[in-house]
This record gives sequence, C-alpha cells and structure tokens, in this order.
Amino acid sequence: MNAKNVLKVKRPIKPQTPPPLNDSALEQAVVALQKSEIEAQR
Repeated sequence: MNAKNVLKVKRPIKPQTPPPLNDSALEQAVVALQKSEIEAQR
C-alpha cells in the first residue's frame, strides 16, 4: 500500500454499551468499592 491509498475507518456513531450486569455482580462491585474507600480513608 502506498501513501496515495489511505485507509479510512468509520467509527460507529452509537457508543458501545457494555453488557448489562446482573444484580449480584453489581452488588459485589459496590461492596468492593465501599471497602476500598474505607481502606483509603485510614
């Protein structure tokens, strides 16, 4: 490929959303975040 042939890639307009989390995974993430905040305050 030479410099005259520039490959342009179109990015998707709609932002890619992560797959939805189930309640237990979300709850575990909140608990882990709270524990890390408590540790940071010490």
